[in-house]
Amino acid sequence: MLSLIWALCWLVFYKHPKQQTKLSDDKEHHYIISGQEAHHQTGNTTKMSARQILRNRQFWGIALPRFLAQPAWGTFNAWIPLFMFKVYGFNLK
Repeated sequence: MLSLIWALCWLVFYKHPKQQTKLSDDKEHHYIISGQEAHHQTGNTTKMSARQILRNRQFWGIALPRFLAQPAWGTFNAWIPLFMFKVYGFNLK
């Protein structure tokens, strides 16, 4: 629940450093912008729609292995400590 609240606050209050009006001076603003990657420095970026994201091969290259690996990872996290406790008497404390 806390993560969801944090994410919603970030979506509402976050502004790109170019649009941020509360930076103290031009020196700080220049320092932040100079540390950004080149594709973040251009002002002509557009957000992708959900349809464009679903058509993107890079998205599926990350999402599919993550989707398939998550149940195994959850099983290991839940059952290995229980197995170690019951079989070997391993104390989780």
